[in-house]
Amino acid sequence: MQKWISVLSQCPIFKNLPDNEILNFFSSIPYSINNYPKDDLIYRTGDTASRIGIILSGHLEIRKCLSSGNFISLFHRTKGEVLGGSIVFCSRPQYPCDVVTKEDSLILWIEKDAALNAFLKTPVIAANIIRISANRIMQLENRVELFTFYSIQKKIAFSLLNDFAIDKDQSILIPFSKTTWAEYLNVSRTSLSRELKNLCYAGTIKVDGRRITILQMDMLEAVFI
Repeated sequence: MQKWISVLSQCPIFKNLPDNEILNFFSSIPYSINNYPKDDLIYRTGDTASRIGIILSGHLEIRKCLSSGNFISLFHRTKGEVLGGSIVFCSRPQYPCDVVTKEDSLILWIEKDAALNAFLKTPVIAANIIRISANRIMQLENRVELFTFYSIQKKIAFSLLNDFAIDKDQSILIPFSKTTWAEYLNVSRTSLSRELKNLCYAGTIKVDGRRITILQMDMLEAVFI
């Protein structure tokens, strides 16, 4: 487990816990680590959630399939993030969406009962679980608000300001490809590229690969007002 401590220390479940306590946690509970190839369907809608996953490497997509056969990309989970952390504790623990790997992924699994017993013995972890659940609710509210926008520029501006970490230089590193971001915004890749260029021409942002720098924060905020 020592080899994964750098990833586990980033996981929100273990926020504010020193490395030695994280290692002690895993020395006291059973767990498993599984590999999943790209495009593997880990969970289908309606599958029972009986364990908590921690993504050690890779990239997962949470998506909702429509009756038309198309799907809406709802969330993306990457290294250090949690899968099923809130669902397993619901009165009806079933996945409301499909969970698919966007690239080869490695996931550490903890069974629900083992996790619950361990969490209750560690107040810091219990508080972190509550925080994760609250943050997921806020994420869902942001997604609902995003879907109310018809303008692609509004979707881009809202996503930049709400979905990603902005560093001290007003720079954002998009954690996945523009194709994946377009799916997340429910727009075409071509439309996303066009509107990013328009925002660049307006002097609102600068795009360098997956890194986007906000040049005029007030102009970006004004896009979706």
